[in-house]
Amino acid sequence: MPKRMLDLLRQPSLRLTIIGIVLLVLVPTLGVVMATLFNTSKSFNEASTRQLLETARTVARSTANELELTSSVLLNLAELHSAGEQLEHRGASSFANGRYELYEVSGKQGSWQFVGGGPEEQVVKDLTIAAAQSGRPQVSNIVDSAGKAGGLQVVLAVPEISGSSRVRVATLITSPADLIHSLSKHSENNLSVILAVTDGSGRIMGRSVDGLRFIGKPVPDWKALKQLGSESGSFKAQTLEGKQIMFAFQAIAGTPG
Repeated sequence: MPKRMLDLLRQPSLRLTIIGIVLLVLVPTLGVVMATLFNTSKSFNEASTRQLLETARTVARSTANELELTSSVLLNLAELHSAGEQLEHRGASSFANGRYELYEVSGKQGSWQFVGGGPEEQVVKDLTIAAAQSGRPQVSNIVDSAGKAGGLQVVLAVPEISGSSRVRVATLITSPADLIHSLSKHSENNLSVILAVTDGSGRIMGRSVDGLRFIGKPVPDWKALKQLGSESGSFKAQTLEGKQIMFAFQAIAGTPG
């Protein structure tokens, strides 16, 4: 065989060389794509959990802002009433479909007394004193009302900043559905994500899906959530419908839940 032909066989043509280079380039590229797809699949749950945690934080901020706005309205109502008015004339029962009352307490840390009469319900008494002592709005857990109205109620107590030993506290007793409206903005048609707000004992105060149906119901995995001992996190849980889900949670500032 002529020497020239032997050289041609030993040395690949330019076309074969180019194809070889392209293959060498493409193989690592395909490897990166496959690895990326594999890693994306592997980290899908982590990405979903991060998104759920961010959603939980957003709902927590929205709920906290809603409570802050209601507190501001209560304080504005309190300013409309003079200190000399009788207690029975201080109500505004039409506010938030609930009962608004204004109380005055006097004292110091550990010893507070109502001035001019106090509320009948123990939960309202305790929350009013707590608001006066802390100087911050207080919200109760869901209360099973035994009064004429019946049903489930929640109490919000907001103190005026007085700087003295006497503090006026505006209280609102209403239903959970009338206190928490933020979840009603979310469409019930979106069943891929269920948003909910609970009280400090794990009972539903608001829910984006079947909200009125589940208000007051305890969430199935509340004990597991409390055992985590964290204000934010995620774990596998069960919905009230019995479905297994990845669950993310975030505590709401200034509330017992």
